[in-house]
Amino acid sequence: MASTETVVQNVESRRDRIINIINNTVAEYCEKSNRTSVTLYQEEPIIKTAAQLNNYTPDKIINMRRLAAEKGQSPQELFYKQGVFMSDFEDDYYRPGDVKRVSYRYPTYQSMRDKDLRMYFTWRSKVRRTGQIEEYVHSFVMLYIYEILNLIGFNDSYSAFCEFLKVYNVYKDSVYLGTYLHIWYRDFVVYYNLDFKYLAELPLMEKQSSLWCLLDIKSDDETLFDAICNSSHQNVQSSPGYKKSRQMYLEVVCDSYRRLYTAKRAENKSFVEELFDPMTVEPVHLFSGAVFFQKKRINNYSYGNELYQLICKDNKWYSKSFNTLFSGKKMDSFIKFIDYQLRAALNVRTFKSKPHIPPDYIDHIHDAIIAYKLRQQELLRPKISIDTSRLGDIRRNADITMHKLIVEEEETEENPDVIPDEVVDTFCCGVLDDKEVKLIKLLLCGDCYDEFLRENKLLLSVVVDSINEKLFETLQDTAIVTDGDKAELVDDYYDTLKGLVY
Repeated sequence: MASTETVVQNVESRRDRIINIINNTVAEYCEKSNRTSVTLYQEEPIIKTAAQLNNYTPDKIINMRRLAAEKGQSPQELFYKQGVFMSDFEDDYYRPGDVKRVSYRYPTYQSMRDKDLRMYFTWRSKVRRTGQIEEYVHSFVMLYIYEILNLIGFNDSYSAFCEFLKVYNVYKDSVYLGTYLHIWYRDFVVYYNLDFKYLAELPLMEKQSSLWCLLDIKSDDETLFDAICNSSHQNVQSSPGYKKSRQMYLEVVCDSYRRLYTAKRAENKSFVEELFDPMTVEPVHLFSGAVFFQKKRINNYSYGNELYQLICKDNKWYSKSFNTLFSGKKMDSFIKFIDYQLRAALNVRTFKSKPHIPPDYIDHIHDAIIAYKLRQQELLRPKISIDTSRLGDIRRNADITMHKLIVEEEETEENPDVIPDEVVDTFCCGVLDDKEVKLIKLLLCGDCYDEFLRENKLLLSVVVDSINEKLFETLQDTAIVTDGDKAELVDDYYDTLKGLVY
């Protein structure tokens, strides 16, 4: 026991001597420097976190790479699994000098080095936080788009599509990215069955979308007319008839189209498909050039309308559409025949030969022309407006006049078959034009009128309908009947018509 106490005392004694030496040394230094305290500064290394070390690899990335050990998975499936595994990962590692050297043709998590992956996740974290891509790194942008196409980091297809639109609107005009973005835009809408309106807005589908307007006959005349002209090789805007009366062409073309469209629909037929050649079917590879994993097999799926479809059968995709560059002969003939008829009606230079179209087309076009002329006549008819507020005064004045003037009424017998002279004078003053009067005279004399119609470029049915329309208010009946090829006067009105034109 005594020896132990001795050792302890020796240790304490030595400690005291060491403390005294230190205190004396400090006191001497302070005395020489006239200081009461000492503060020393020197450079020291800044402590870095493990995530900021160059040779550090986060455990998340290490565990992600272990997913590649699973056998029997395609590169696309591995990409999808790794992407889902890293969907919420964030990092804080960015080296501007190293970023410039990052270059991958088809960037994937497995193909990229750890440092590059860490810089990508740092870049992605900033994009998600700010909502925009502030620094363009091609490999990073491509990998981010791959994630969007596979819905990695998104709860539903619509939210992913909204994010895709942000990237699309920024880089759609890019020489390299633009080509792929247009295709992936279409494929995204089709594969995830988004609203068809998004596909119609795609510039890639501009030619097809003009055809789609042909399905909406309720659209205004300007929209429908543009769609018809854009889908035809016949440049009707350069026609002298169009330049003389654009409104006539606009209304007649649209009305003719609507009549035929409705008639074909009643027969369970598509007028648009009838105007063009059979649809072409071509194989399509969805998301071409992208790393995309199709999570389920698709056997039978169709997207689009009757003019443009993307179809999947036995997991193979096909596009079905009209090639407007090499089809649409009936559409061209349809436009050309209307142009031929309207030029004749406007008395301008027309074609040497009459365009050939199906007979039912001709009937509806003639009906549209007649309807246009009737609308124009209605516009020229004087509009009578009655001020109902003055009717009371008029009645009172009439009563006063009636009491002042008492005149016995003379009974007169009216002959319904005789038209008053004043009515005859009205027609003779210009309601019937010269050509209509000429046709009536030829019918009265029993002469041939074919040459007269041909010289004046007139349709028999159109002229007869016009005469009957003008005379109906007086006769309350049809004066001339026609089957389209021949016309005859109604016997009851032979004398009446003779009195009108002679």
